[in-house]
Amino acid sequence: MRATIHILVLSIVVGCASSRVEPGPVTLEFRLAEMFPGNGLTEMTVEESGRKVYVRDEIVLSNEDVASASVRQRQGRPAIEIVFNETGKEKLAEATALNLNMPLAILVNGRVLSAAIVRETYVGGSLTITGNFTQEEATRIAEGIVRR
Repeated sequence: MRATIHILVLSIVVGCASSRVEPGPVTLEFRLAEMFPGNGLTEMTVEESGRKVYVRDEIVLSNEDVASASVRQRQGRPAIEIVFNETGKEKLAEATALNLNMPLAILVNGRVLSAAIVRETYVGGSLTITGNFTQEEATRIAEGIVRR
């Protein structure tokens, strides 16, 4: 059985995604974050909610850790499924184990799409980003992730 993290990206983000995510490579980054400001943290706005999150500089996972990205239908809507390679799977497990009850920021082209709170160590090999994507938007992001 495959575990999956579901991250909701609201229509506020997705409605503008086609104009902000150009065809071509997409930079994907997972970074550990905090809920309060501190030394060495960068304040960023989470596009799904408008809330502030304080992101560490270190990139925990990136495009290099992705084995594949594709568009799947989830509850009748396009969603982006990211499958990690073995290195990525290990990095994600380690990052979530060390960051329980703290945000894990997911950035696409430098924008924080989500900062889900880590509730448990994640040992699955895939992640699904769901939202109000059009088929074109989801395809552009998925293809761009693996094109780097």
